[in-house]
Parts: sequence; structure tokens; C-alpha cells
Amino acid sequence: MRVLEIVVLVLRFSVAAVLYLFLGRVIGLIYRDLRNYGPACEEAKTERETRPQPQVKPGGDTPAAELIVLAAAAEESLPTGSLLHLGEDNYLGRNETNNVVLSDPYASGRHARIYRLGGRFWVSDLGSRNGTKLNGALVQRPVALANGDILKIGGVTLQFVRWENEGSGQN
Repeated sequence: MRVLEIVVLVLRFSVAAVLYLFLGRVIGLIYRDLRNYGPACEEAKTERETRPQPQVKPGGDTPAAELIVLAAAAEESLPTGSLLHLGEDNYLGRNETNNVVLSDPYASGRHARIYRLGGRFWVSDLGSRNGTKLNGALVQRPVALANGDILKIGGVTLQFVRWENEGSGQN
């Protein structure tokens, strides 16, 4: 009976040790992610600046900006390469009332907003469950978009394109 008690005691300590190692690992990962949040954003900005920019669209009555569908889980609704024209104020999500309808199960009904303010386009997440990513980083507050930025909403990946030859009176 004494050997059985020792075995049970050793097993208890082993399970406790494994749990503490697991918790330590999780806390370490969280700490590392929080500590590296700033540099990760800087790397994304550097990558965005070095990424080749889309060609300038010929003049005419073209929209000031568009989204290009790079990938979509529901290919039948948003084929790769589709152009989604952006106006001054755009809502993206699953609801049919949005300017840009995303038929993706991981997109919220009203997931994100892209709007023009001060001559620039901005993106903000509207409290979606799965979040909106800009160049791999979660959008937690409104962020100005740059030509060539990559947005990820659910399973849909979009590239923001700002045409350089738009009319200068549209600020």
C-alpha cells in the first residue's frame, strides 16, 4: 500500500509540474507578443513601403480607390481579381445593405468601414468578432490606408488601391 501512495504522489507532482510549465509557456508567449507589438507594426510598414505599387489607372471618371480581391473562401461571390469600387463612405460585411458585400461566414454583418477623411482613406473595425487585419496586424482603431495595403476580413483578402491620377478637388 505504501508504494501505491508514493506513485500517486509522484503523479500528482508530475501533473502539477506540467500544468505550471504550460502556464509559464503561455504567459511567456503573451509577454513576447505584447513586447514585440511595436516592432511588428514597423516591419509591416517597411514591407508596405517596399511592396511594388499597382500601376496607375488611365484617366477618366474612375473611382478614387478600389479594393482588389486577392483571395476569397467563397469564390463564387467574389472571384479573385474582382475590383470593388470605393466611395466616400463604405461599409463591408455580410449584410446586403453594405456597400461591399462579403459572402464569408467569418465576416460580421457589418464588419468594417473604409471612409475618406482629410484626403486620405481610413479603415476601422466595427467591433467584429474575428477582427479586421491590415498588413497582418489587427485594426484596433482607425488606421490610414496606403496604396497597396492588404486587408483581411474573415476569409477574404483584399488589396487597397488608391489611384494617383484622381481629381485633386476631391479632398
